[in-house]
Amino acid sequence: MIVFEARNSYELLVSFLFGKNLMACDGEKVAIMGLNIDKCLNVSAIADCGIDIQMISAPRRKLGIKLLTRLMRHQTIKPWLIKRVFLFHEISPLLLSRLFGAEINVVEHGEINYRNIRHVYANLSGFHPYPLLKRLLGQYFVGDGRIFSSIYLKDPTGSPPALRHKVLPLRLETYYDALNADEKSALSLAFRSNLNNFAYAKAKYTLVTQPFSELGIMTETRKIQMYRSIINAPDCDLMIKPHPQETTDYTRVFPGATILDQTVPFELTWLSGCRNTIIYTVNSSVGRMPGMNVVTLGDSYLNEFKH
Repeated sequence: MIVFEARNSYELLVSFLFGKNLMACDGEKVAIMGLNIDKCLNVSAIADCGIDIQMISAPRRKLGIKLLTRLMRHQTIKPWLIKRVFLFHEISPLLLSRLFGAEINVVEHGEINYRNIRHVYANLSGFHPYPLLKRLLGQYFVGDGRIFSSIYLKDPTGSPPALRHKVLPLRLETYYDALNADEKSALSLAFRSNLNNFAYAKAKYTLVTQPFSELGIMTETRKIQMYRSIINAPDCDLMIKPHPQETTDYTRVFPGATILDQTVPFELTWLSGCRNTIIYTVNSSVGRMPGMNVVTLGDSYLNEFKH
């Protein structure tokens, strides 16, 4: 049994694509434990593709206990029956399956997988115990603990040198293209998106935004100024993909642009037929996906608007 833990729609998409690939290659059964992400998704469509998907909703402090309870009561996903675990976050109740010999792997969550954790959290306001815990353990990158066997990244060449001995490629485009028509339709149903009739498929430019103001990195006004300065083109040629954590009303910022659904991962938008658009981002890891025509502006551009 192979088990993925997914905490948002992007992680659910990757779990489905990667899981279907593993099923085809290894013949193993695959299960996805979806944590607090069922409100906006039609997950039964994924279950129809042969993946056992368990959706768990609970307050954050009780989520781990509820997950373990579900595992113990399930007929086939018990901790001692799990052979491989794939996590997008290092801290999870599924780590307990390691006690029974399960292999624990890390899958790319975002740009944090390519950077020193201390540097990532240095820009965020408030106290965060995770980087402090990693530092006390003498670890500086996601997945560098001995408990993790492999790290799957979209851009293995961009991984920290200290981790490259256990980094493997995450080939989402290959996984998607290998799906049959029914499985692609299932993704459409799962994310409640009509992937065969994208009105935005003709957009020349796509701006993938990030929650810089919501995380306290800059003010809302400065974030809007930054994004307005990136692309010098009519709004009608522009498509905006907001981050799920953002609260910015981009219909006011870009009145003539096409605003994508926050809950649909941009990777799915691109894979399902929007592969000709030029994508702009500040430092989102979406730009690390092979095959995308991406302009990544980088931290220096971000720093110009932070103050």
